[in-house]
Amino acid sequence: MGLLSPLFCAILVTMSVTSNANDAQKEFLDAHNAARAVVGVAPLAWNWTLAMYAQEFANRVKQTCDNTEESSGPYGENTASGYGAFTTTDAVSQWVEEKVNYDHQLNSCVNGTECKHYKQVVWRASLHLGCASVLCGAVFILIASLQKILPTAQKMGLSLKLSIALIFTITFSFKPYPISCLSQDDRTTFLTIHNEARAQVRVGPLSWDNKLESYAQDFANTAKSGCIPRKRPEGSPYGENTAEGYGAFTAWEAAGQWVGEKDNYDYASNSCVKEECKHYTQVVWRNSTRLGCASVLCGAGIAPDDYRLEYLVPQNDARSKENLPPVVWNDTVAEFARSYAKRRSVDCLLEHSRSQQYGENLAMSTGEMSPAQAVKMWVDEKADYDYGSNTCTLGKMCGHYTQVVWRNTESIGCAKAQCTNGGTFITCNYYPPGNYIGERPY
Repeated sequence: MGLLSPLFCAILVTMSVTSNANDAQKEFLDAHNAARAVVGVAPLAWNWTLAMYAQEFANRVKQTCDNTEESSGPYGENTASGYGAFTTTDAVSQWVEEKVNYDHQLNSCVNGTECKHYKQVVWRASLHLGCASVLCGAVFILIASLQKILPTAQKMGLSLKLSIALIFTITFSFKPYPISCLSQDDRTTFLTIHNEARAQVRVGPLSWDNKLESYAQDFANTAKSGCIPRKRPEGSPYGENTAEGYGAFTAWEAAGQWVGEKDNYDYASNSCVKEECKHYTQVVWRNSTRLGCASVLCGAGIAPDDYRLEYLVPQNDARSKENLPPVVWNDTVAEFARSYAKRRSVDCLLEHSRSQQYGENLAMSTGEMSPAQAVKMWVDEKADYDYGSNTCTLGKMCGHYTQVVWRNTESIGCAKAQCTNGGTFITCNYYPPGNYIGERPY
């Protein structure tokens, strides 16, 4: 998780596209990330929520094939059009070629030329990318792509305040009664995404249940203070999905996260083959008949724009997955982290402080890096940790992940420094110390 907001790209082509979706996904990512690497900004990752949003927009303009129309959503966007064998790579090339029109020193386009598409491709705070395509008119294809960045930061010229939302869904058969929590648009969005996913695997649609919405709201409210909901009661008759995110985190994004796990589910073996898929199987569970959802703004007691949430929320999310209690912010530990980050700002070396008081995780980038990106790197090491043997995959690291989920950690303090060489150094310290060799983290 992190401060997020997206880019939109559209391509018009004169032939039907039958290439594998994964190939198109890779082409978009490779082309964007190659351009970003040239200027030393972090690579993007694919996001199916954005791809679904892009598809919705592409479908909306398929009748006119107007690639100048804007989605008017919370995302930055690029559009491109072409004839013949116009590919995703061709589209990104159009945008990247605008680099010659961009004066970095003045942060402006030269001589009235266009360069905004290039700026969007290399926007430093971008994290995620999603794309889609549609055949429009008689001869065109529209391909749409979205890139998550600080919410509409390029358009506004500033960083927006951080807010957090947790969204919960519960599916069950129950008699409804009237209650008003979510907007009607949110209810429609939740139902639409669930039912489209269910239709693809030929299971019946869900209908909205107000009593389930009320139950979901009560459950969501338990997460208000720390952004970590209480455990579901033993014997609860309801299935449930949860999602959380920063900024304008919507029903569309939450349900999109769950449906995006479809790629991880193998029907033949009825198992997850890559990462998690339980949220997707809940969405398409054949016996579900009703749906109720709710959301809550969490993190009360910490200002919505407080940087501490960028460190706390994703680490507590990782801990909650292992049924561990959340950690809290510790100003004393944070002061130690700030002092050490300042020392490292002269060289950006990934060298530990050797503190005996605290555990420690470090991250470094040659360009800009957000706290969310640093924490994601640490948490992603989960894939290389084998709990049974309490070891890392041969040749891989997993010690940052085990530090994040160390059972006895109570509080953390983190800091970020811009280095003199243009890089970024991030450190998090953990109290009490732990992550001892030979001991399981939980």
